[in-house]
Amino acid sequence: MEKKRDLNRFDSPDLPNSYLFMNDGIVEFYFEMEEKLETTFIINSAYRTLRHNLEVGGSPTSSHLSGEAIDVHVDDYFQRYILIKYLIDNGINRIGIYDTFIHFDIDSRKKQNVIWHF
Repeated sequence: MEKKRDLNRFDSPDLPNSYLFMNDGIVEFYFEMEEKLETTFIINSAYRTLRHNLEVGGSPTSSHLSGEAIDVHVDDYFQRYILIKYLIDNGINRIGIYDTFIHFDIDSRKKQNVIWHF
């Protein structure tokens, strides 16, 4: 039995149902990833309105603004490794590594085959 897909997890906190602005491909990829890794991740950030992006100090060209990025909370080094390995093995080639989350996006307007960290 497939578990219920809570699309509101992708909302900008200041705009209910803004998951509708998410790229369908990245949303499907995300749910397949949860299913294959047999876990439910905490989404720190997905779609962002311009206002929310400014509030969190996001880049003016953030891929969150176009609904092509997701930040996933990670608890430890093992979870970080599993997530990054899955992303790379499944064709995601824009990955940001932060202390408490992993950013990934499918923004074709930006440089490809990159991993950055903060």
